[in-house]
Amino acid sequence: MQRNFISVRIRRAWYAVAIAWCLSLGSHGALASDAPQPASGLDFVVGTWTGTSTCVGDRPACKNETVVYRFVPLDGHPNQVRLYADKIIDGKRVPMGALVFEVDGHRGTLRGEFTRGQTHGEWSFAVMGKTMTGKLVILPERSVGRDVKARRATEAEVPAAPPVSDYDN
Repeated sequence: MQRNFISVRIRRAWYAVAIAWCLSLGSHGALASDAPQPASGLDFVVGTWTGTSTCVGDRPACKNETVVYRFVPLDGHPNQVRLYADKIIDGKRVPMGALVFEVDGHRGTLRGEFTRGQTHGEWSFAVMGKTMTGKLVILPERSVGRDVKARRATEAEVPAAPPVSDYDN
């Protein structure tokens, strides 16, 4: 009889521990499944960024720019985003183009390769909280063509976005 009584008390103690553990998983006493979940593994980059894109090396046609980048998820591709890139001229956003990037959420990095005219290049970005750094590498020689420094912004902080139809896709 004594053994049964101890067994019941041990089971009750384990139930109490299990319930306390489940409650600790959630926010303010809710179970973890009730807690808000991130929309995707892309949240660290999705949104609007603004900053500078500075020319590197001897490229006479290159001009330093103030840029606005919009990163949006690419439907059906959980590890990709589309970048809509703008430069600001006379207080307005002027589309430079759109490019698809592969995202490494664990490292907080993005990579996208492109060919436009005679230029073949690779853009890469690293996100650290609310800041982003990046560079353009010209291929095949692998010389750096641009450096980017940007910060997360709201659409209210930058000029109005052009329609998506204005970008070369």
